[in-house]
Amino acid sequence: MKRKKEERNKERKEEQSSSSAKLSHLHLYYEAFKIDKQFGMTVLLDAAYLFTLFGLFLLFLGILQAVLLPLAAALQYIFGLFMASTAIGANGAMNSAMEISLSKHVSTITWFYAKFALLVIVGIAVFLGINSLYKAFIWLHITKQKHTAQYLKKFVAINMTWQALWLLAAIIIFLGFTVKAAAAGLTILLFAYLYFTAFFRALLQEKHTMKKIYKETFVFGVKKFRHFTVPICMMFITIIFSWMIGVIILTIVAPFALFIFGMAFIILAVSWMRFYFYVVTKKVLKIKSS
Repeated sequence: MKRKKEERNKERKEEQSSSSAKLSHLHLYYEAFKIDKQFGMTVLLDAAYLFTLFGLFLLFLGILQAVLLPLAAALQYIFGLFMASTAIGANGAMNSAMEISLSKHVSTITWFYAKFALLVIVGIAVFLGINSLYKAFIWLHITKQKHTAQYLKKFVAINMTWQALWLLAAIIIFLGFTVKAAAAGLTILLFAYLYFTAFFRALLQEKHTMKKIYKETFVFGVKKFRHFTVPICMMFITIIFSWMIGVIILTIVAPFALFIFGMAFIILAVSWMRFYFYVVTKKVLKIKSS
């Protein structure tokens, strides 16, 4: 009985504290524009991250080309033998030559699938690792924490598992459903990933176990969703309005600079949305812990 009363009193206190610390959306929106040195570092890291991804993409294309060239040469040689044998009449000498060619190049074709699978797996692992490392540094600057090797290792390892699980879910939806159902499912999955990831990385700042982080991410994200409906709307309105104003001005003044403006705008928008979401998350976490 005493435990139940204590739990009820605790719940009442939490409700009273949360109601007394209601979110002022205009105040949080204003705080999101208080740009400092740390925010500038996140912008630079986002820009470096995009350039790194572009470099990795070019490297992936180069390696893929190196893997595809032997396959293309083998298939071209086999196709040439087949056409030659068809034109001559498929005599015994040509058939034996084709058999020798097939046995010679079958290993090339087999190795292509093995190399391609290895390339995809390594490529995904490298992407997740670099993505997690950049995000770790970005969140260190946002939360103004000290750079420690232990924190970076923890962030990279847990963030990689988080992204890998969402990627696995996307693959299952893509392969397991019809085109329309998969498109709808992937859209919902994308919005869910973007929404819950902010909570996940905010909780990574605390000394929690992986199990506790996953549990609190979804529990906290669902329970506190009402606090983020207005900020999400304001976020999209601000981004769309800023984009339209920028495009109108540059169309009149300097049309050739639209591409540069687009790239810079994407980097700034991503950094600002992350920071705005963190400002609201930090406020809600204070309400939760009070």
